[in-house]
Amino acid sequence: MLNNAQNGTDLGVLPIATIGDGVCSRVVAALCVEDGHEYPARSLAVHEASTARDHSYSRRVVTVARDGSRWSFSGFGEPFEFEQLERYKARLIKKRLTPEVLCQYLADYGIPIEDSPDWGRAVLLEPLPLPWDV
Repeated sequence: MLNNAQNGTDLGVLPIATIGDGVCSRVVAALCVEDGHEYPARSLAVHEASTARDHSYSRRVVTVARDGSRWSFSGFGEPFEFEQLERYKARLIKKRLTPEVLCQYLADYGIPIEDSPDWGRAVLLEPLPLPWDV
């Protein structure tokens, strides 16, 4: 689990290597609540290794965000069976993906967000020196 808290919610810069050799996925969930945050957002992005290519692709991304005065909603990719698609038609955009729904999506995907992390199975990501820095 990675958390860059008040420094933003852009965890999309994780290396493609986190996908591995085609047998695992990378799930990025961002939850920046409205209380005290100028730019609240909620997002679920699932990236999977491609069997046809040696890099990842975005399997599904759903996001609601307020990057100014207005909320926006975006989604692409094939919806998962557990998604509550009727919510995406809500008049209030920020209600289309609430914190509770995002947490339910993670649980439905198989991510035990209510449990303590299994640190024995965790993977530590460390930056490697660039060739010209060696």
